[in-house]
Amino acid sequence: TGLHGAGGIRPARDFYRRPLLCLTRAEVEDYCAAAGLLAQSAAAAQSAPCPAAARRSGQVWALGPLQAADPLILEQAAHALTAPHRDVEETYIRLICALVARGSGAVQLRPGVRLRAGGGVLWLEKAAPAPPAQRLEAQPFCPGRRAEYPLGGGKWLVARVEKPGFQEKTQVVHKKDLKNVADYARIALLHPALTLRGRQPGDTFCPAGRGGTKPLRKWMNEQAIPPEERDSLPLLACGSKVVWVCGAGFAEGFAPDGGAGLVLHLEIEARKGEERGC
Repeated sequence: TGLHGAGGIRPARDFYRRPLLCLTRAEVEDYCAAAGLLAQSAAAAQSAPCPAAARRSGQVWALGPLQAADPLILEQAAHALTAPHRDVEETYIRLICALVARGSGAVQLRPGVRLRAGGGVLWLEKAAPAPPAQRLEAQPFCPGRRAEYPLGGGKWLVARVEKPGFQEKTQVVHKKDLKNVADYARIALLHPALTLRGRQPGDTFCPAGRGGTKPLRKWMNEQAIPPEERDSLPLLACGSKVVWVCGAGFAEGFAPDGGAGLVLHLEIEARKGEERGC
């Protein structure tokens, strides 16, 4: 401590203040002796059973002077620790009390659950659980012969095989739109028998630009895809190798090379009232 031991420690940093940096250890110990305070040296701290015990010893020693300076310090510290949780509860309590006083209305407690009042009655209302998403049935994917594929829920996968436009040639404009565009010749050569389906055990996926193949399940966890949506998420696969995932685009290695070859463009369209095949 003190001038010789302070090194490069600054006396003030953010909200931290070190008012004793200008004093030597001897001066601090002399002050503590004159004031009747116990000064714990580094040697005494090292002789404690463990570092945690040394810290607790210093903390317990500090409580006395702190409480002498401010008798409410423990209560204030406890309030600071519990206030974030208690304040939320108090807000709900105030809202519910106001609801009861009015005699009508509702208070949203959490998604799908609210407390309602009316006609002299107070009741808890829960929304009906959403129906489970239907698993996507497997179907052959042949964009050269068929352009539209039903996905259920009024959604369709539209596949277009066409000559590359300006965006596909430059690869610099609207890159998010390019994730659903692939080199058609390369896909037809490497994976001539693609299947449009939902996920299956053992599926693997190599996201474009990420490097490295990983289990599809692990990738879905990393992307925080809701569990109830995973079975209905459309994907293109050849065996257990996933080539395209709805929302993520094509896997690594299928981006157009900027040449004049054909490109495959995939798009999801919503069509109300249409569930028939093509």
